[in-house]
Amino acid sequence: MKQPGFGLRGAVLALFFTGVAFLAEAAPEPRIAASLDNTRITIGERVTLTLQLDLPEGFSVVGSNLREGLGELVVKDTAQSPPEALSNGLTRHTIQARLTAYATGTFVLPPVSVTVRNAEGRTETLETLEHVIEVKSVAPEGDKLEDIREIKGILFLAGSGGSVLWLIGGVAFLVGLFWWLFRRGRAVRVSEAPKVSPDVTALEALDRLDASGLVHRDMKEYHFRVSGILRHYLEERFGLKAPEQTTEEFLASVSDHSLLRGDQRGLLSRFLEQCDLVKFAKLTPEKEEALRISQSAREFIRQTRSSGV
Repeated sequence: MKQPGFGLRGAVLALFFTGVAFLAEAAPEPRIAASLDNTRITIGERVTLTLQLDLPEGFSVVGSNLREGLGELVVKDTAQSPPEALSNGLTRHTIQARLTAYATGTFVLPPVSVTVRNAEGRTETLETLEHVIEVKSVAPEGDKLEDIREIKGILFLAGSGGSVLWLIGGVAFLVGLFWWLFRRGRAVRVSEAPKVSPDVTALEALDRLDASGLVHRDMKEYHFRVSGILRHYLEERFGLKAPEQTTEEFLASVSDHSLLRGDQRGLLSRFLEQCDLVKFAKLTPEKEEALRISQSAREFIRQTRSSGV
């Protein structure tokens, strides 16, 4: 007679643990996103980097690597807004940093790391994607910096004052010479660096990502990074707002334009859908299959670089 009671109790326990597992699975995870208000600036101009962290209840922001340096970009100041409660039970924390650069060229803004702490005191680090910023000279394109005017000849006067005038003229000549050399050196320094093509920037970013070994530590973050690199390449190469669109919106916008061939659109669609499966559906591929995602991105970039379309 004890067998039915044991079966009922086992069923209740099974339902209880199933419910616990479901709640644990459905628990929101901390997320971070980054955006720039401008990706093309002149030397000394400010650009605002906005970090949005959506954190579950009990989480707080501990710190970031913004003050440790971001490559060629200089952090001028930072500000953090009061937390904002979202409808899905998360709280949004917004951090803004004003950046600038003092050299021309195309620079990669490295990932920004933000450390958060949960209610139990455990910390974890969230990282943003890389961004590309183009810094141009303040001089208008095609403008030539003119040299100073030639020094007028020395006016000779009769009498003993002639030697003094010679001295004044020599000093003036030396001052003019040093000023001309200074202006000439400055013109060389502010000359704009050669623009790096979007395909070269993207391929180099993929090489750095694979060399970092992230695929062996965090499969989901690895797919976020690969997807982000390709989306930024598409924005720079075709002018598409890929980073701000969902996969469905982006593929629809590509279909509306004759930018890509049919086989290239198919390759892009399979790539983005595979990344979404790992990022949002918790699919965990084998390491070799994950690395093939990177190779697919490289193949797509090689097919659609400037000389290939």
